[in-house]
Amino acid sequence: MRVDNQIISLDPFITQESPNKRKFSVIGVEKDLTVEPEWINQTEKYHWIFTIKFSDNGQRVSFIFDYYDQCLKKVKFQFGNPIDIIDYPAVSMEFFIIKSTDIILREKKRI
Repeated sequence: MRVDNQIISLDPFITQESPNKRKFSVIGVEKDLTVEPEWINQTEKYHWIFTIKFSDNGQRVSFIFDYYDQCLKKVKFQFGNPIDIIDYPAVSMEFFIIKSTDIILREKKRI
């Protein structure tokens, strides 16, 4: 996935580095079951949550995407509690399958 011009692999077995030189891993990819799925263009669509964890302090960050692959929120957690929520109403992402285990997102501006 691409977030803020950085491509993040969704492979949980690799350690990656942020632009700030902090090491992190993807620890979760899940459907947001608090939101009902919708049928869009004859395909059942879901909201998705992608979560990463930083190695240096254990901080978690989740990115929440809607049915149209638009990033709705970035939620930072510390010790299991949300400490910062950022809404992204003007950013959208497109999913592209790279390998069977990897998905990236490409930033796309809303029209």
